[in-house]
Amino acid sequence: MQPPGTVGGGPDATAREASLSGLDGATAPDAGLGPVRSLTVTVTATGSVPLPVGSYVDVDRLHQGLVDAANAISWPDVPSTPLTVVVTAPDCSQATQGIDATTTSLHIELTCTPVGVDAIDLSQASVYNSPPDIAAWSDTTAITELDFTSSGVHVTFDKSSGPNRWPDVTPPGWSGPLQYTLWLVLNVGGQWDTSGIVQFWYGLSASGGDVTQGDQIAVNWVYDGRWGPMEGHQPAVGELVGFFVAAGNERGVTDTSQAPVVERSNVVVVPFPATAGASFVFGPQPDAGAVMSADAGPSPCGYLGGGSSLASGGALASCDGRFSLAMQGDGNLVLYFGATVLWSTGTAGNGGATLSMQTDGNLVVYSSADAALWSSGTAGNAGASLALQTDGNLVVYSAADVAVWSSQTGGH
Repeated sequence: MQPPGTVGGGPDATAREASLSGLDGATAPDAGLGPVRSLTVTVTATGSVPLPVGSYVDVDRLHQGLVDAANAISWPDVPSTPLTVVVTAPDCSQATQGIDATTTSLHIELTCTPVGVDAIDLSQASVYNSPPDIAAWSDTTAITELDFTSSGVHVTFDKSSGPNRWPDVTPPGWSGPLQYTLWLVLNVGGQWDTSGIVQFWYGLSASGGDVTQGDQIAVNWVYDGRWGPMEGHQPAVGELVGFFVAAGNERGVTDTSQAPVVERSNVVVVPFPATAGASFVFGPQPDAGAVMSADAGPSPCGYLGGGSSLASGGALASCDGRFSLAMQGDGNLVLYFGATVLWSTGTAGNGGATLSMQTDGNLVVYSSADAALWSSGTAGNAGASLALQTDGNLVVYSAADVAVWSSQTGGH
């Protein structure tokens, strides 16, 4: 794709290229304007459960990262405005805490699940296209690693190989056997839903495709009514998603007839990554708890980097979950506050359109024929990125973290 020249709706695009001195919400401080204060966030876990290594704190576009060995993170230059702090960690509930303009120290406590214990109560989950009694299956193995690769999801657990591995089963009509099924657990509309979806044979390392690209979950995992409310749901970056494995074949099977042993693993919960390469390690590690690979790093929620895109039907969620940017199937790019529309590109009627955060710094909506329908007019800012802030403002930042475009919808 090439950067567009004059995009349809020129006056609208021109207005968005106007001076950003009046950008509202947290944008001005994010761009390095206004008073600042120091802020230290300390994270702990409830009860006797150790805090997983890799707890991730998000304050705004410029202030986010992993806590240190003392479970804390500090910045000297956080904007002196009301902000929302979001903390996520593998196998822990997300915590969100608002702070006022003067807060300099904040303690957040996460509710975390002990290693090997279900992070989601499956007895409260609705089961689709799989055995409805899965919650009662014996939990005989613990997931110790979950990797998101370019070829699919890889799960490490001690029943996958070795003398005690789960036995194989050959489904009716198959020429070869399967060993286990990977289950997905999604929270849709406040209700956990689950299904056994990806089938693994013995020795298959990863399967299911790159779930972070092209709406893979929505299009190739839960693509029709067999999966109930999960149908067509693509997790947003940072959304908490559950996974577990069960012996045998449970895809499209509603009893235990294809389970040579009625066993499953524990359920783990992770924040959905932005790109392949994220790795979550659970269980007794040198630092104990769960950790996301330092190489991959936790992908910031509410963020679209240069060279990234949103496919038709895709969405980007803010770190506190209150705002979403949807590249709708009708071609309109819409910013929502819950169900309320805050801003849109006005490009409905172009089914299959996509959003591109180009490497030249221009944010562009393209039709299915690669015609530019709308742009932010910010070409010439190589390395720029898009941030959906927790105040509701949608901002394009230059590589130097200067705001170069905004939807001017902050203040929520």
